[in-house]
Amino acid sequence: MSASQATQGYESTFSIGTGVSSPYTYTPMAELKTIDFGGIKVAIIDVSNLSSPGGFREKITGFKDGNTITVSGNFIGDATQLAILTAIMNGVAVPWKITAPVQNGTKTYTVTGMGIVTDRKIGPMEIDKAIEFSCTVDLTGPPVESVA
Repeated sequence: MSASQATQGYESTFSIGTGVSSPYTYTPMAELKTIDFGGIKVAIIDVSNLSSPGGFREKITGFKDGNTITVSGNFIGDATQLAILTAIMNGVAVPWKITAPVQNGTKTYTVTGMGIVTDRKIGPMEIDKAIEFSCTVDLTGPPVESVA
């Protein structure tokens, strides 16, 4: 039996891109502690009727939804973190990118897409604790992923 190729999240990155069109320029956001890519979900439409075979529900797929990305980390107020407020204030979809080491660190998982920044929080500011921040990006359109 071979050893696991699982990899911890160390050196994973999240970036909000800049530029008018692809290829975008991505600069990793500073001092992140967590990146949570909410994945993709598919709506299920119940099309059951009084003639459904065997009395079982019948279902079809509806629209896909890119869900959300949530990131958090130490707030240091650099340009990569301040870009979050700019994205909210502009009110338009922005390019984003996540990278993570996979296969025991021998390859890199990359997922990109477009999203709307919907939430940003800074704080609390407390004694004996680093100031933290978080933001949420609501995906719009399909993400594109690769491992290389």
